[in-house]
Amino acid sequence: MIKRILIVLAVGLVTSFVAAEEVAVGLVPKPVAMKLLGGSFKIDSATEIVYDGADLERTGKQLSAYLEPAMGFALKTKAGRAAANGILITTQGASEKLGDEGYVLSVHENGIVVKARTAQGAFYGIQSIRQLLPVAVFGDDPVKAEWTVPCLDIADMPRFSWRAFMLDEGRYFKGMAVVKDILEEMALLKMNVYHWHLVDDQGWRIEIKKYPKLTEIGSKRPGTSAKKNNETEHNGIPHEGFYTQEQIKEIVKYAADLHISVIPEIEMPGHASASIAAYPEMGSTDEKVEVPVSFGRKLHCYNVADQKVYDMLVDILDETIALFPADVLHIGGDEVNYSQWDKNAMIQEYMAKHGLKDGKELQVHFLNRMSKTLESKGRRMMGWNEILGIDEGDIKRGTVKEVELSKKAIIHFWKGDADLAKEAAKRGYDVVNSLHHYTYLDYNFGRLTLQKAYEYDPMFEGLEPQYHKNIIGIGCQMWGETIPGVKNMQLKMHPRMLAFAEMGWTPQASREYYEFEKRIDYHCQRYQLTGVAYVTGQGRNSWRNKKKK
Repeated sequence: MIKRILIVLAVGLVTSFVAAEEVAVGLVPKPVAMKLLGGSFKIDSATEIVYDGADLERTGKQLSAYLEPAMGFALKTKAGRAAANGILITTQGASEKLGDEGYVLSVHENGIVVKARTAQGAFYGIQSIRQLLPVAVFGDDPVKAEWTVPCLDIADMPRFSWRAFMLDEGRYFKGMAVVKDILEEMALLKMNVYHWHLVDDQGWRIEIKKYPKLTEIGSKRPGTSAKKNNETEHNGIPHEGFYTQEQIKEIVKYAADLHISVIPEIEMPGHASASIAAYPEMGSTDEKVEVPVSFGRKLHCYNVADQKVYDMLVDILDETIALFPADVLHIGGDEVNYSQWDKNAMIQEYMAKHGLKDGKELQVHFLNRMSKTLESKGRRMMGWNEILGIDEGDIKRGTVKEVELSKKAIIHFWKGDADLAKEAAKRGYDVVNSLHHYTYLDYNFGRLTLQKAYEYDPMFEGLEPQYHKNIIGIGCQMWGETIPGVKNMQLKMHPRMLAFAEMGWTPQASREYYEFEKRIDYHCQRYQLTGVAYVTGQGRNSWRNKKKK
């Protein structure tokens, strides 16, 4: 924390940290450092947005576009130097200590300056400007208002480089408009990774041209069961949908303009019922498979001993890689049921040939092949923590595994004892913390209250400081089983998404729940204005600890 303080002070524009009583604005995430100065700057039709570099032109135009609907006028944007009554976006004189995502924001009565080393940092600066304006700025229609920004100095940079939101569309397809709305919300909150869960047992949502049956068959189910693992009863309402490759390119470009990386998740070797329904030869049994109508853990998994299956999966990933420029590809890897492998003669012969004694070792062996293939294509493999092939029991027993996962893999920690995640970090793996108790948005507010989510520290307690760099960030997950409609989804997301945004950005030492709870009133007003469903008041905090308000 001391190092962070020194970095902020070195920027030279901010000399005191935010005090809770000073936060009269609804900024989320809370800035690393802020000083309120008194007075305000008024934006009017004569205000100009000036940028001093070609890479900042889009940022300036984005700010103008954000403000125009509610203000009723478009601010002129131009290259040049700062002018009176102007908003300057600049990289000149920006400290290297700001990194790629940090920014300095100075608001004085005669103008605003956003200073950053990169266009991404400048973009985060303009998101803070938006939140400093009256909440009416988020409306779609012109409003007569005093468009003032409080005078202040901010120096800001993220705690973690990976700040992710995951949407599961394998269970329920949502469509492009919904995804774009989520991306806009992420951008406002300075979240930078959209984890797109496109494949699961109940649906395949990405067009793969070499294997058209994946969407012709795998994207459709005849109904949805209300009972877990009940395949005989369902509501009889067909559910289907998938993204064409052209639509995916549009989403990826849309996200890139918002400085968000899109990380696709293509599940393997489990959660494979939809793809095996489309191509039975990929499965580990001769059983006829249909796209499941119920949720819950399914048995079906790929025959990883069959070279033809491996080749098909590589073909699928080749088409996926061509659509997603991010250097990480998520392969899932969780909840594999090894029972089908135990009964498959080809798989047992393969395991004997390669000296693999159980399903865990076979899975790691397969994933190491996949990791090497992805590395050859300029990608890193990411997966849920089962891909390690060990659990907390192995750690406590000191069990030595014969097959070790590639160190290039990113471990997405979601279940188990924190010792497992700490062990992964100590072994040199990059780890994203998504421990389900604190980050799963499908949990109701009784199980995961706003306060419980907010107060979680993603840095594992007891992890030695030299390994902290291996905890690269956090992810919050909107799993799809409980969100058939957009309103269902929004009620799960809001306002908890605000907590996760701040968790990923703001230093732990300067986060305090009851101060945060006051700040988010601004965003609740924003939800009301824009028609976003959210949980209000005590409903979002049915569980409370004994801290004083």
